[in-house]
Amino acid sequence: MQSLTPAIIGIVHSAFPDTGYMEYKGLANDLTELINNCEKESRQCIAQQERWIEGLQNHVRELYAHIESLSALFKMSQPA
Repeated sequence: MQSLTPAIIGIVHSAFPDTGYMEYKGLANDLTELINNCEKESRQCIAQQERWIEGLQNHVRELYAHIESLSALFKMSQPA
């Protein structure tokens, strides 16, 4: 994964041109860490949602199987 630090240093330096290098480098590192943490949390949230969807799809498949078996049973119990 490409580091965001150089881009963020440039943005911070443009916004605050009189700030010393070490100050905006530290701020850029803090912002980079914050962005990376947000992206990580977002990926984890998406992964959790995918697991929930997969679980729901499994339940729906089970329900359809029960419906099919009950339908077949109902058809067999009907007089001809």
